[in-house]
Amino acid sequence: MRSPDKILRHVVRCGFRCKHCGQTIGAENVSHYGTHLPDDMIRPSWFFASMMLLDHLRDCQQTDLSAKLRADFGPDFLKHPRIQEWFFIHATVERKVVAEEDPLLDQGSA
Repeated sequence: MRSPDKILRHVVRCGFRCKHCGQTIGAENVSHYGTHLPDDMIRPSWFFASMMLLDHLRDCQQTDLSAKLRADFGPDFLKHPRIQEWFFIHATVERKVVAEEDPLLDQGSA
């Protein structure tokens, strides 16, 4: 009988880069639990990423896009399921694996 694959916690750093000026505007660590890391499936929190991008574009492009986003996605636009489409017009996500850990070992050290 085959033993089950080991579940690992993969920590991926998602960095956000502006397409207009090339500047890195922020990053967040995202954890994934599983036997392997899926190809390009680790996604940041779009609320957080889009909020950082909106703030950056106020400086980078000298314009506030909040009114347009409200018109397109409603008053709670940062939580809209399609906010990532707007994000990818202006920025990219760069992913880097920063850790692979056994979550069971972490429980024993607490």
